[in-house]
Amino acid sequence: MVPPVSSGTASFSVSVPPPNGAPPAMQSLMVSLVTVDGKTPAATVPPFKMNLSKATPGCSLLVDGSLVCTAKLAVPAGNDAFTVTAFKLPNQAGTRVYSNQVTTRISGGRATTCVKRS
Repeated sequence: MVPPVSSGTASFSVSVPPPNGAPPAMQSLMVSLVTVDGKTPAATVPPFKMNLSKATPGCSLLVDGSLVCTAKLAVPAGNDAFTVTAFKLPNQAGTRVYSNQVTTRISGGRATTCVKRS
């Protein structure tokens, strides 16, 4: 019998400065789980994709005109590595304007803030 896999929530927040008349530098985000404890995850976790817009659930427009968006993913507990990629256009299109790998400890039944990017 295989023991159940414990899971937690990984939270990624992105702040987009006010556009000042120009299109925002990044308009979409993708977060992918790469490894858990240094190994390929036993269960497939699809990449989390979101457009960075005030109309997107999880995004809020601040008084200064900047936008803050938070992506939350249910992932296996352990030392999880994620790739976070921001794109110039909506729907993960256009030029990649940011890409980085983040590793953090995810505890079962808990929320963990992994990265904040502005």
